[in-house]
Amino acid sequence: MKNYGRGIKYNLSNMISDVRGLGLIELMIVLALLSITMGIAYTFYTFGLSTFSIGEKQVDVQQNARMVADFITRELRVAEKIVILDSYEDIEELEIDESLEEYRLHYIYLKEGSVFYEQMGEPDIRDIVENISGEIEFDLEFKKSETRENLINFNLDAVNIESGRTYSLETEVMALNLEEVEDQSDGSGSAVFYQIPAPPEPYIESIVLSPQVHEYEDSEETHDVEITVSTHNVPGGSTVNAEFRKLEGEDESSEVTEVDPVSDLPVEDNYAQFNVDVPKDLDYGHYFFRVSVVNESEDVEISQRRYYYIYPQIYDIHIEKKPGEPHFGTVTIETGGVPPGTEADIVLLEDPEDEDSVVEFSYHSGGPEVNEDGDIIFEIKLENDEDYGKDLILVATIGKTTRNSEEFFLEIDPILEDLTVDPGALDPVFDPYIQDYTVEVVVETENIDITPTLDDLDHTLKINDDDDANSGEPVSIELVEDETVIEIEVIDTVENLSRIYTVTVTVSKGND
Repeated sequence: MKNYGRGIKYNLSNMISDVRGLGLIELMIVLALLSITMGIAYTFYTFGLSTFSIGEKQVDVQQNARMVADFITRELRVAEKIVILDSYEDIEELEIDESLEEYRLHYIYLKEGSVFYEQMGEPDIRDIVENISGEIEFDLEFKKSETRENLINFNLDAVNIESGRTYSLETEVMALNLEEVEDQSDGSGSAVFYQIPAPPEPYIESIVLSPQVHEYEDSEETHDVEITVSTHNVPGGSTVNAEFRKLEGEDESSEVTEVDPVSDLPVEDNYAQFNVDVPKDLDYGHYFFRVSVVNESEDVEISQRRYYYIYPQIYDIHIEKKPGEPHFGTVTIETGGVPPGTEADIVLLEDPEDEDSVVEFSYHSGGPEVNEDGDIIFEIKLENDEDYGKDLILVATIGKTTRNSEEFFLEIDPILEDLTVDPGALDPVFDPYIQDYTVEVVVETENIDITPTLDDLDHTLKINDDDDANSGEPVSIELVEDETVIEIEVIDTVENLSRIYTVTVTVSKGND
């Protein structure tokens, strides 16, 4: 027999590997250590489980309480009338306006630890939190605020029956649609009666056209218009209809245009969208879509206009100088969607950015009316000679459409290319389209040389009735006392046109 007494060194691994197994003492030591370890682990486990259960029950209480508080707040905030009652037993004694629709009358009250919601005339009474938990008991108290007439306070206490966990809320609600909360309780109560606003009548919220105006394109026979209709509070099963009419002054035309009407399209979730083809050949002007929403079973019929403008088109403006008569301009304006006989507004401007830079003109032939081919053709003549040679812009307007021509200029023929004097200088500086000049010379000057240069050598010159003047050659003119007027006439014998330039020579007498 081995001796396991004091002073003997133990080797546990050798003992375990010993084929003879563990002795009783070794086994008791192992079991003791294992028991201690398991005890500690179980303590931590039960502590965690208990903590989780407590937290879960607390969350459950808070969740239920907040759900009830949120529901009460949403309902009372928009109420048109609020009456605080001592308890649900006082509901039957409440005097109610019988003319009001029953669906507008509601109650919230505490009964046997639950919060209930009820609508007058409905057999079902709803427990606000019945689908969340059956382990919560509530206490509810309504009280009129002491600070403002349209404020109502309520205190809500929730307790978990099993765990005893509690949660309390104190909330103040401002009733936006009334001036004063009515209190029929003894200072506070567990029930409240309230009246909600009547829902708005069905109406068409918006009609959106895309595009909103009609512009012609040569390649198109019709214009595709997308119409989006948004409604509000329209009952299910409603349909939308649309007609296209022309506006005659302030009134609509008696007949629907040749645009095919839209009929009985469904309105789904207060929304409908459809397309209409507007023909290209309609005259320009104000039109409108009359959109109607109908529900015969609910006795609903509402309509609204959406205006649509067909713009006249000015495709192009051509201006050409008339052969042999460059002082006349032949104007051709190509239009679209404009009925024959329509008159365009025609303006000539020096500067398209300056509406005051108007150049006066007259119609040499034709006029600003649209012909059977949809064109406007006329000839213009400038009223003032000094406007010839200037860069001009022709502005044509039909209805709401305006188009500018390219820059152009007209010439009045014949003209001088240059004109000089000696001695002295022309004032202003020579310009072929300015006809009047002055020259100042000293008192001793007896003669002045005038040298005109023709723009077209086929034209002829005459200076003070003298036909012998030649282009580019000076002509000496004798001066008379104080002032001498010299006339230089340029003559086009083919077109029988002439132009006279005037030079007034004055003698400077100097200082006395």
